[in-house]
Amino acid sequence: MADRQPPSGMTLQLQVGDVDRARGFYGDLFGAPPGFEPHEDFLEWRVGGRGETWVQVVGVPGAVRPMLNRVRFRVTDLAAARAAVLATGTEASAIAVLPGVVRWFDFADPWGNQLGHYEDLAPSGEQPGPGGSVHDESQFVVG
Repeated sequence: MADRQPPSGMTLQLQVGDVDRARGFYGDLFGAPPGFEPHEDFLEWRVGGRGETWVQVVGVPGAVRPMLNRVRFRVTDLAAARAAVLATGTEASAIAVLPGVVRWFDFADPWGNQLGHYEDLAPSGEQPGPGGSVHDESQFVVG
């Protein structure tokens, strides 16, 4: 097997039906205008500062195929992030907690792309392991 170079970045592409509306929605979500706009129907935001992780928002003609796998973005103040999402008129779930590990809430963009925010409760690598299954909701609490 040939030597394989590990990835050094990532893009995630989301389809939308209205680029101007998406510019506002995602501008609010990321707190800034797009960092890159190579085409009139393509907007791109860098996630996480200086890294090479990009969210690409692409306007499509016809039916939008929303991303159904959820993508959550880390924030340092989950309550403020939820209040900001709600202020845009977007519905959001209650905050759920995996005690000692993470808190999160979920929402969707106007085209059905599944999004969310999370806040670490312990530094990466220092979280306690609750055991069980990620599908066992008895591990989570609301709050």
